[in-house]
Amino acid sequence: TYGNRIELQWREVNQERFAVERDIVAGLKTFKSLGRTDRAFRRYVQVLLRTQEMYFKLAVVKLWFLGRFIQKFLLQEFIWGRVIRIYVYVRVLQGAMTLGDLGLVTMIAAQLEAPITRFVMLVQNFRKSMVPARRVYETMGLTPMIKDKPNAPRIDELTGRFALDNVTFSYDGEGPAILKNVSFEIEPGQRVAFVGPSGAGKSTIFKLLLRLYDPVEGSVLLDGKDIRDYRLKSILDQIGVVMQDTHIFSGSIKENIRFGDMYASNDRIMQAVEDAELTQMVEESPDGVDTFLGEGTKLSGGQKQRIGIARALLRNPKIFIFDEPTAHVDVVVETKLFQTIQKVTRGVTTMIISHRISPVLFVDKLAVLTSGGIEAFGTHRRLLETSPTYQNLWAQQNKGSA
Repeated sequence: TYGNRIELQWREVNQERFAVERDIVAGLKTFKSLGRTDRAFRRYVQVLLRTQEMYFKLAVVKLWFLGRFIQKFLLQEFIWGRVIRIYVYVRVLQGAMTLGDLGLVTMIAAQLEAPITRFVMLVQNFRKSMVPARRVYETMGLTPMIKDKPNAPRIDELTGRFALDNVTFSYDGEGPAILKNVSFEIEPGQRVAFVGPSGAGKSTIFKLLLRLYDPVEGSVLLDGKDIRDYRLKSILDQIGVVMQDTHIFSGSIKENIRFGDMYASNDRIMQAVEDAELTQMVEESPDGVDTFLGEGTKLSGGQKQRIGIARALLRNPKIFIFDEPTAHVDVVVETKLFQTIQKVTRGVTTMIISHRISPVLFVDKLAVLTSGGIEAFGTHRRLLETSPTYQNLWAQQNKGSA
């Protein structure tokens, strides 16, 4: 029936809404780092509006089928359910009506109970839905802690110069500091790897650059100016980020790569595929670059990261950030991925976090972080001479090698 078709369509759209919600929550860091939170919001609102549209269509259809009864039972349900039955009982006892009349009235009243119940449930469901709706409005009304200054200017062309100036940071603003009075500078086009023990604050530096947080003290500088003085989106549009585990959204290979630049042409996408060395994967996929990647899709860690690299390349970034891009791959894949990274980052300011030192020796300098901040900053050869932490890391990672 028409009502069943509408209900099926509503269920399909509702499932799509759940899929979008899952994508947004799971890929929250990706959305923020790419400056695509507005895109995520629009995507969710669009599917939410479609869901509500289908829900109201379904409600109207159900009410239409009940339409011939509604006017009668809305005002007369009490009469049918109570007064008329009592009246008929009395009339039967008086002998003015027969038991057959009583059965007929009872049957008619019973037939009205089902549509009445459905209508009452519809009203109850609507009331229940108002509870999460209020929570949504409350959440949307929250003021973000990280926001642009009034009339903050855009920065349309970064040179890639990045620095921390006496930065101290803790996540709650009061607890133990993750970074303490950290200062360093990276020149435009310079490639720097950050190494050191876990918990030393390597990823925190990148979060500060992306303004996921602001420092408690000191300044994060881009081209010599505090990033808080710029419009955040204009900064994020010029940064390419590859996380530890690239999030794959429901969609085709092309759509996942195009997330780096929603207006990218097919030629630019295919160039990014080639540069990220994804050509073999695309050629082996059933529908090429249009192959759908969704729930249940089996991609290797290396393939995911190459999609992340292609996504970052599409942004034509002035700064590259690689936050342990090979954390979930084996040594062979790690070597190949870093060869790709070395190729695509030439001439671009690049910052890499890596637990292993040997794959990132192609960089210009290395920064050694400890719980006390930056212990040393320099070339591999110099750090082997001056940094005890670096010496220890290098010895541990090369233990047993010839």
